[in-house]
Amino acid sequence: MPRQIILSGHEETLKPAITELIALYQLLEDKDIGTVYSYPPENVTTNRRHEKPKVILFFKSPKPIKKENTRTDRRYEAYVSFRLMNETSETITKTEVETIAQRIKSVFATPPLSWNRGKLFCTYSDWSKGYQFQLIVSSKEEAKKLIKALLKIQGHTPNWAFMNSIENEEAEESFDETPGKKNILGQAVNNPVKRRKIRTLFAYALMYLPPKVDPVVLISIDGRHQNPVVKV
Repeated sequence: MPRQIILSGHEETLKPAITELIALYQLLEDKDIGTVYSYPPENVTTNRRHEKPKVILFFKSPKPIKKENTRTDRRYEAYVSFRLMNETSETITKTEVETIAQRIKSVFATPPLSWNRGKLFCTYSDWSKGYQFQLIVSSKEEAKKLIKALLKIQGHTPNWAFMNSIENEEAEESFDETPGKKNILGQAVNNPVKRRKIRTLFAYALMYLPPKVDPVVLISIDGRHQNPVVKV
């Protein structure tokens, strides 16, 4: 069965990507090109990103928000993650885990750091240091504030050459806060709100140490998790 590649997005954005994919396929079809790495092959065994400890910071809206087509009011939740590229699940120590937790407490929890979600899409990619952020924010300044705070956890300084942004020319129209309804089987169903403008606050942070399934609770200020590494 042939493999499928599914692309999503605006037509004008997808057209050049589709053209490049077709050209690449025609160029490489039926050719044995071996294995392609994005780094020197001698480093393959040491650059397995998925095996590196993963830190995830979670943020929540201050108040519950009604979810479309349900009777449930829930606090909106967002998260940002990064990898500890200089460690593995076997080499990281309890002391180093506590250090990460203390830094998160200092930067994000006392007081709780807030950031505004919006309609601007920003990325920050520094693969060698474990950063591959994709942020939906209200402005570039808001993205930079969050990126600076995240990098501070490991004592890194941002290189703004690694940051990019994509801004829709008609953002308020493309990501309407009141997108209307559709009639489905005689019932009015609300269209989902995309890129909702909302303020979020830091809530808790976890660390995953693969292949261990259960995460380490680094810090929790919303009462959701028990026995964190550090308390507020």
